[in-house]
Amino acid sequence: MTGPARGVVCGSTLSKTVSALEKTGYVSIPKGHLGKRPRTWAALGLTGRRALARRPAAPAEIAVTARRAATEADSGCG
Repeated sequence: MTGPARGVVCGSTLSKTVSALEKTGYVSIPKGHLGKRPRTWAALGLTGRRALARRPAAPAEIAVTARRAATEADSGCG
């Protein structure tokens, strides 16, 4: 069995990456329900908004942080 296609992120990797970004303050992760279904949203956090206001290159920096976190996380799916 092969790994995921390029550009596809496994749920566990996405979760670990978003958690790492949340710890840095780049994003906030509100959770709730839509009807009876649990939902998780991601929103730019205060640190992320400040970084974006200071530096237009901030999204690229956030992407680097996300890639680093994903590399450190389990890179395989299932």
